[in-house]
This record gives sequence, C-alpha cells and structure tokens, in this order.
Amino acid sequence: MVYVFLGDDRYTKKAEARRIAQQQEAAFVFVELHKKDQWEPFRQRITTPSLFGNPFLFYLSEFESASVHVQTNAFRYIGVEAQKKAVSVIIDYGGSKANPLFKPFQSFQYDLPKPWKRAEWIEKTVLLAKREGLTLSPGQAALLFERCGPELERIANEITKVRAASVNGQIETDLFNALIFPYEPENLDDFVFSVLEQDHAAVFRSLYPVFSEYPENLILFQLIKAAMCLSHLITHHRKQVSRFEDLREISKDTGLNIPTLSRFYGYSFDRAKKRRNLLYAYEAEGVSKILDELWQIDYENKSEGQSVFKNMIGFLDRLSRRA
Repeated sequence: MVYVFLGDDRYTKKAEARRIAQQQEAAFVFVELHKKDQWEPFRQRITTPSLFGNPFLFYLSEFESASVHVQTNAFRYIGVEAQKKAVSVIIDYGGSKANPLFKPFQSFQYDLPKPWKRAEWIEKTVLLAKREGLTLSPGQAALLFERCGPELERIANEITKVRAASVNGQIETDLFNALIFPYEPENLDDFVFSVLEQDHAAVFRSLYPVFSEYPENLILFQLIKAAMCLSHLITHHRKQVSRFEDLREISKDTGLNIPTLSRFYGYSFDRAKKRRNLLYAYEAEGVSKILDELWQIDYENKSEGQSVFKNMIGFLDRLSRRA
C-alpha cells in the first residue's frame, strides 16, 4: 500500500499516518530522505523482511526536499517492495507541483487554512480539541489561536496540556486562560551570544527550543558569522567602550549594527546592567579554535550527512570544559 499525502498540514498528515500504522499493527518508521544518512537505512529496511513478521509503515517526511535522484531511487524500491512485502509507505509531500511518480498511487490533500483566515483556524482548533476529547468554546479556541499563532502543532501541544487539566473534557475559562501563555519564539541572537559569553546555563536551557525553532544550518551559520565578527574585532578594534559615540564609529568602520556591537563590547544602554566585553574574554587563538570546530561541524554535515545538533552538543560540552 502506497499513499501520497499532499499539502502543508504536516501535523495532521503525521497523525493520520500514525493512526493507520496502529490500525495495521505496523511499526511506524519516520524517514527523512533529504538527510544524507537516511537513505541507506531506509533501503535496507524496505528490502529486508522483519525478523518478527511485524509489518512496517514508512512515513517519508518532507519528500519534496529530497533530491530528484533520491526520489527516483526511492520509487524503484517503493514500487516493488511495497507490493510484495508487509510494507506500507506514506509519502508526505508539501511541494507546489506534484511529482509525476505519484500517478499510480492514491493521494489525499491536507491543507492548513491561510494564516489570515482566523475563523477557519478557530474552527480547526475546535475540531482538533474535540478529537482529543476536549470541548472548547469558540472564545477559548480564538484565544488559543491568538496566543499560538497559525501553527497547528503548537496548538495541538497546548490542547494536550489543557486536556490533562480538564474534567470530563471540560475546562473552566479562568483555568484555561491561566494555562495558555502567549508564544514567545526563542531569540537566535541571544542563543549565539550566550555561547560566546560562555553562559552555559543559558545555552543548555535554550538549546532544544532553539533547534526546534530554527533550521540547524541557520543556527550553525549564525554562530560562525558571530565568531568571525569577534575575530575581526579582536584583531582590528580591540578596546574598552564606554561611550555610545565609540560604538557609532566602530559601526561606520565595520558595517556592523550598533545593537550587535553592544553585545560584543559589553556595552549596555541600561547603566545598571553589567555585561562582559567579549573582546577581552578571548584571545585571537581561542576564537580561531572555536571557528575550526564550527567549520568541522559544517563539513561533517555537508559531506557526511552528520547531525549538526548532535555535533553541536559535543562542541558546547567541550567549550564548557574549557571555561
């Protein structure tokens, strides 16, 4: 059995795939073929019978992100193995143009409301809560949408939290309001500077939320960029800064904006706050070592498909030990 799940509602697609796997008493196997280290395990598992005879359901997440070569090779196995083994494949495809390879298979459409379609989001929130055994009024659903934004997985997580506090699927408005907090995205710049400031408690506290919020390659890029800026400033503009005019002059010379420079120089617009001047917290050799390690993470990700997140944890652990 091969199904194609089209559209941008990845939360509902994955939930439906898990429901089908449970119905078939199949092992749910989540696969991301756009990641280099995922192809070979997928090929081996789809061609090798299960030792215990349990069927597999392969969920190919974000299939549109895989290369054309990988997509074509995947269909060579899907078209053969899914027909002769206890194997099901569900292809999650969010691309705007359907792949011609999908034609032989049954497809289903899962679309999210447009972000500005507030009424549709409220209706979807009410229905999602109902499926989870929770009754929400339109007003409660509206508040949930306002505080979570047009992010269905985030809304679903809040529904799970509220459901746990409900009584027989009902929850009082005051308690509901107290449980639902406005969503505040993690600040990537704060994470980057907490790494450079060696505020290890802040780093490890925000590590998982940041990697959930942003693409891992963007996080790595921002860290490399910040370390390169720090290296340049240490080499060419190492000084104590006590006046705003000093920042303005350095900004003219470097092209860096003043808020960013203030973080590097430990300059606070609030005189009561004391910050560390990073240009005196490091020597050039120390920053060079950090850059070498970050570039190594980048190389291992791009050439070998290694996880940025996993290697980042190792890097941060080593950095904390050097403090």
